[in-house]
Amino acid sequence: MATQNDVIKTLMTMGVVYDKAMNEAAAEMLLSDLSDFSPDAILDSLKKCRQEVNRFPSIADIISRAQSKDGRPGVEEAWALLPKDESTSAVWTNEMAEAFGSCSSLMSEDRIAARMAFKETYETLIKNARQIGKPVKWIPSFGTDKLGREAALRVAIDKNRITLGHAQSICPEFEIKKTQTLIGEEQRN
Repeated sequence: MATQNDVIKTLMTMGVVYDKAMNEAAAEMLLSDLSDFSPDAILDSLKKCRQEVNRFPSIADIISRAQSKDGRPGVEEAWALLPKDESTSAVWTNEMAEAFGSCSSLMSEDRIAARMAFKETYETLIKNARQIGKPVKWIPSFGTDKLGREAALRVAIDKNRITLGHAQSICPEFEIKKTQTLIGEEQRN
């Protein structure tokens, strides 16, 4: 488990690597700007910055990488996970569901406009949720196709978005067979 001193040392070392003047006071100031995140999350973000950014990272660079680890999908993945019609089931976040509400009336008329409306609303919602530290919550939205329900639940379980127990509590007919569990375990390994 990392400490604030580990973050300060890392920031100071990165200052040397990127030829950026960085003393302990400057590193402490940056750390205070990142106080919403754990030292482990900050160190993970700094590592990503070293891999993705070819300069000393800005606070925004560090924060965006820390926030992306909150379990919320990016806007493109969120759009792809949306139910396409009344028969389709999905397991989505509260923000996805709310953003879908802003564009659902456009879905049959103009999918491009619907996608644009979804993206704008979703980005605002996740920004607000992250600013207040609201944890991600995955919820099912069942369509009329019962087999589609099971498929959506299996994907959510495999991606650790919901637990098997939760899936069975909301869909009592849902059973995961031993072979399906093994397939999911093989994909994770």
